Amino acid sequence: NVTVGPHAYHPSSDAIVYGLVLKTMLKDTPKVMIVSALLIVFFVFLDFRKVLATLVVVTPIFLGVLWMLGMMWMANIQFNFFNIIIIPAVLGMSIDNSIHIFHRYKELGPGSLSRVLSSTGLAALLASLTNASAFVGLLFCNHRGLFSIGELAVFGVATCLLSTLVFFPALLEFFEKVRIERKRPFHQ
Repeated sequence: NVTVGPHAYHPSSDAIVYGLVLKTMLKDTPKVMIVSALLIVFFVFLDFRKVLATLVVVTPIFLGVLWMLGMMWMANIQFNFFNIIIIPAVLGMSIDNSIHIFHRYKELGPGSLSRVLSSTGLAALLASLTNASAFVGLLFCNHRGLFSIGELAVFGVATCLLSTLVFFPALLEFFEKVRIERKRPFHQ
């Protein structure tokens, strides 16, 4: 609403409506991100029932999203009306990989990371490639908004996959070594 003197005007041009929608979306984005992240953590916790396991499983995904944000910064990509929806989508698509890898690792036990990565890691790679490939077509759009959706989705799926297949196994290996060191007597 715009008030001029005693009169209130209700502008309704496309530009004003678009501006108001964008302003509302950008204002609500932090809330959406927090709710999405908390729900993912909650459902992962329901699966594993342990705080440490939950944190270990969600860490690669949040790290992957941080890497994606870093790539956005380096490539000077801004959030817009279209691409803002990709962050929760990337979180949702990518958490599956960590969950499946961790379940397989728990099933096979310590020392099994190479077998886990050769089976479940390969499945995670293929699942991520198919998810990302669904967005690759948007990279050929002339419409910059649609292009930015594809760009962010490919960046996000790629960084989360990289984090899950490189950082996550290293984290699991680290916890294996810590567990082994705790069992050793001090004099050895």
